[in-house]
Amino acid sequence: MVTKKNDKEDEGGLLLGLLILMFLALMQFILFGLMTISYHRYLVRRYFSMGSEGSSVRRINDIKAVLKPFAAIMFGPTLILFLCMLPILLMDPIQPSVVVVILLVESPFIILWFWLSIIMFKWLAVAHFGVIVDSEKDRIVFKFDQESYDVMDYIKLRFIRDLPKMDEVRLSEIGRITRKHGADLYIHGSFGSRRITFTNKQKRDECIFAIQESGLTSAKVPVEFERT
Repeated sequence: MVTKKNDKEDEGGLLLGLLILMFLALMQFILFGLMTISYHRYLVRRYFSMGSEGSSVRRINDIKAVLKPFAAIMFGPTLILFLCMLPILLMDPIQPSVVVVILLVESPFIILWFWLSIIMFKWLAVAHFGVIVDSEKDRIVFKFDQESYDVMDYIKLRFIRDLPKMDEVRLSEIGRITRKHGADLYIHGSFGSRRITFTNKQKRDECIFAIQESGLTSAKVPVEFERT
């Protein structure tokens, strides 16, 4: 009888722990999700204003692009949050003094969780925002390209810090457009080269059409660069 009672208590404790972890994950998505919405609105105000009557602003929205940052959130900040809270949830009974010690020991990981959450939830907004082709302001706006990073950039964690950043170049400076294997688009000009990433070729070609339709560049797409 005692064994069965203990087993039921263990199962109840495990279930309660899982419910608490799910609640914490939900609170994380609500808290930082509001920041995602706010950052997305900021991007819209900054880059997607329609301007004067007759202006042409095209937005290429690749909705599947949000899957990558969403997965990164689940296996990054959410996992860190779970691991930080697990020792506390396993305590029986919970002792406040010990909880304080655990939180102090875990403080670097809690700071890491907070930092990653801010960056990755903003990255989610950037991924949903997509690409802007604005012929009136002579610019194309897209997610920051990390192709040119060197070893020091990775040591300095720029590959994480730059995830929520946007980049823009002048449409009139685009001298060449290439598309190689996959759904990536490359633009070349006096600014150097930039890669614009899409999840499928349809969105990539929609972006190419928007660039050419702007009338600010005569860049063509060489057929030999298209490989299936």
